[in-house]
Amino acid sequence: MEKIIKGLTSDGIEFDVLPIGTPVQHTKYPEITGKIYSHEFCKGKFSALPYGVDWDNNRLAHDKLGMLNMWPRLESITKMEE
Repeated sequence: MEKIIKGLTSDGIEFDVLPIGTPVQHTKYPEITGKIYSHEFCKGKFSALPYGVDWDNNRLAHDKLGMLNMWPRLESITKMEE
C-alpha cells in the first residue's frame, strides 16, 4: 500500500504528492504521457508547478503544450494506472 504524502505549494494549495517515477498523462491531451522526474520547490515549499515531467513524446508535448511543457500545472496531469 502506497503512503500518501500531503504537500503544500508556495501559493497555498494542498495536494497529494505523486512520487518521482509515477506515470502520468495530461488531462487535456491524454495522448501525452510521461513520468515525473523531479519535485520542484520554491522557498522551502513545493513550487506552484510542483512536478518536472519527462514526456514520452517530447515533440508532441512541445507542439501541444509549448516551450516549457516539462512543468505542467498541478491540475493538468493525472496518475496513470499501471
